[in-house]
Amino acid sequence: MAWACSPNRVFEQAESLPKQQWAYGDTIWVEATIPDTTSTYDLYLAIRHNQEYPFSNLWIHLQTFYPSGKAGLLKKELLIGNNEAQSWETDCLQDICNGLLPIVEGITFSEKGEVRFALTHIMRTNPLPGIMDVGLRIERQP
Repeated sequence: MAWACSPNRVFEQAESLPKQQWAYGDTIWVEATIPDTTSTYDLYLAIRHNQEYPFSNLWIHLQTFYPSGKAGLLKKELLIGNNEAQSWETDCLQDICNGLLPIVEGITFSEKGEVRFALTHIMRTNPLPGIMDVGLRIERQP
């Protein structure tokens, strides 16, 4: 899946979901190399969806596993649509929408090296219809 280019991008990976649905058991695993502990980063959910997605939000869990074995868990609501404007926060071309939804801005990693991330959704509907691809982007702040 190709997203807009960013000179500050450190990492980006997305996974296609079967049947354009995101089920509870579909954990998206990504492994990123974090180059240093002094830079500040922004983390984004990279998402591709279609018009069948029925909600304006998306609740996720993001688990982080550091090289030392230390782990963390973040529960986050991401806004994917605007109910008042009846529009998506993502960029759409006909029926397909692509977007980067901010998960965490201004984070510093406590360890450099290979960091593993696990993304799952925690919405009440299972599976979530209309979700085609999900992934993670990490950008270094300028």
